[in-house]
Amino acid sequence: MEQYYLKKGRRYVPAGYSFPDMAEGLYWRQKMPNGTRTTSICHWAGSNPPQPLNIEKLIAVMSQDDRLARYVGKLTDPESDEFKKAKEDQGDFITGPLQFYNWSAQDLASCILRFAFEEMKDEDSKQS
Repeated sequence: MEQYYLKKGRRYVPAGYSFPDMAEGLYWRQKMPNGTRTTSICHWAGSNPPQPLNIEKLIAVMSQDDRLARYVGKLTDPESDEFKKAKEDQGDFITGPLQFYNWSAQDLASCILRFAFEEMKDEDSKQS
């Protein structure tokens, strides 16, 4: 990362930073328990090129992925209250705990929420 300066008279004033490893676009930065996470809004929304977005609605959906990932993770434990409630709600359709082989709970949660956002976008465009 490099800091840029502008010459104002006889002195230089800080003008910003360059991020060579980050593509241009709009990023959402979320504070997490163990640090921060930065996510490309245009990439997450799945638009290429980006279409006009309802940023408030998108951020509301994106902010749920950590909570959803923790919930999905708890469904993998047969002793968790979440799994017991899901089994009670779904009856015989659930025969055992959720299993992951090559997906993380965070990836699954992100895909589910992206799908939900796309559905909301489609509903908005139909109403317009």
